[in-house]
Amino acid sequence: KETHSRKTLGISEEDEAAYLGTYARVKGFDANGDGGPNNKRQMTLSQLKDMEKRMTRYEIMSLRCFAMGKHWRIPKPNKDLENFLQSSHSSICEKGDENRATSVDLRTPFQRLYPTPLHALVALIRESSSIFAPHVAVETFAQTLHIDFPHDGFSQENSSTLSVPSTITVSGVSFDIDQKSVLFLRDQTSGNPDDPRPFLDLSLRICAVKWDVVESMTDSLDKELPTFRDRSLVGLVYMNEDAVPSNHVLSLGLGIAVTPTTELEQQFGIKFKASNLVIVVNPIPILSAIQNLIELSDLPFRPQDETISDLNENGDKESKDNDASNVGVTSLGIQSNVVVHVENTQLLFLIDRKKAPRGILVMEVFGINTEFESGGLSGKFSFSTEPLVLRAGHIAQDQSLHDGKINVILMPYQPIIDVDGCDVLVLGKEDYAGTLRQSDPETTTILKLNIKLSTQSVFFNASPSSIVALFGVVSSIDPFLDWAQGEKKAREEEHKRLETLKALEKEQHIKFQREVLRRIFLEVDVDGSGELSEDELGLVIQ
Repeated sequence: KETHSRKTLGISEEDEAAYLGTYARVKGFDANGDGGPNNKRQMTLSQLKDMEKRMTRYEIMSLRCFAMGKHWRIPKPNKDLENFLQSSHSSICEKGDENRATSVDLRTPFQRLYPTPLHALVALIRESSSIFAPHVAVETFAQTLHIDFPHDGFSQENSSTLSVPSTITVSGVSFDIDQKSVLFLRDQTSGNPDDPRPFLDLSLRICAVKWDVVESMTDSLDKELPTFRDRSLVGLVYMNEDAVPSNHVLSLGLGIAVTPTTELEQQFGIKFKASNLVIVVNPIPILSAIQNLIELSDLPFRPQDETISDLNENGDKESKDNDASNVGVTSLGIQSNVVVHVENTQLLFLIDRKKAPRGILVMEVFGINTEFESGGLSGKFSFSTEPLVLRAGHIAQDQSLHDGKINVILMPYQPIIDVDGCDVLVLGKEDYAGTLRQSDPETTTILKLNIKLSTQSVFFNASPSSIVALFGVVSSIDPFLDWAQGEKKAREEEHKRLETLKALEKEQHIKFQREVLRRIFLEVDVDGSGELSEDELGLVIQ
């Protein structure tokens, strides 16, 4: 009974005792059967409802359980209740220890100490009635999906890049959702019951993908884009000749698990895999798609910055930085695991941004494995590759674009760059210096990094033709650099404009001063000689 916030709600112990007796009488039972003191004060139904308006539903139900503790019987043994207490790592207080019960304000089903069996039964009913209680599994499949990036869907007045229409075509798309309850439907016979429990699993798999650039109605726009020999526009993503239609070229998985503790700490797991893809570094269409996504993010889909719970009784926003428990919420404090795997993929760099037949540089990626783990203010990042080879090549004239594949022919020359495997390991840990309060200006965060880099062998083969090709690739990605430096150039232009405006204002001010002096001179030079005599000069001084 001591778990209620009487000071906040304005409810005294006498009010609670009167509520217990009145509620028992309303239900037709003896008021003294609740095991509490013999309180002769009675409340009317209107007073009872008025008191409940000042309490939360959890506090109301808790008082009702106390009131009916001797009258609402739970059959013994109750297997459902026993399994619930075991699964939630909770228990029921011994008689006389009700003041040690977990506060009703703590919204978690795990590691609770219930004052009476009725409180545990209410929690069981509430959790079993939740929308997250049942096991939900949804499987969807789509034969073909098209995603369009329009060229006229958004305003391009302030855009520094050209607007290029493109479309993504994906085939054999399957999307699965698997939601499990962290309290029910858990196999207690396998694994440690203290381990994080899976809550939600999302998976996306794609068998084929192709990202094409659509021919525009504007001839000037098409002249800025690379073309094949047949004058068709070069796209962004294809599949290589080794791709098998039944296999997945892209797969993405997201898993969320919850620890069975009072904190309900969430753990995130992300897995991404790509294989048998050919990616063309085509700057202008890529920048156009990015620009569309950026402008789409400006739509008014944002939540409110403040909620009622963020305001105190005076209408002022409460400060949440003075709680020491917030100190652990950092990028390395989030429990996460991210795995990225890429294999048998080619990156095509255009030597000429407008004419693809002039040649390409092909980066062959036989395998890349990346993993990032974080949690407990520490993190680990590992990056390992199989051989990476940069070679000269060209796109075959009879490219098989009808099935989303592209044929890349490698030239019989020595590789420009050949990296025979590379391993990178980064270990990070965050420490706090000073007091454990973020509001304290003396509190600082120290990030310690330990980096290890190793590789077996690296070869560079330089020749006049390879150097020319590398310079051509660098010049072809100039739109990326211009876009990345767009804000910097805008600031520089604005600074120059302000400096020019200040110089113009200064020049106008000097002209105005000269005009005033000239007018005074003409007024004093009464004889019109163009010179001031002694008497005229004395008149100016006076």
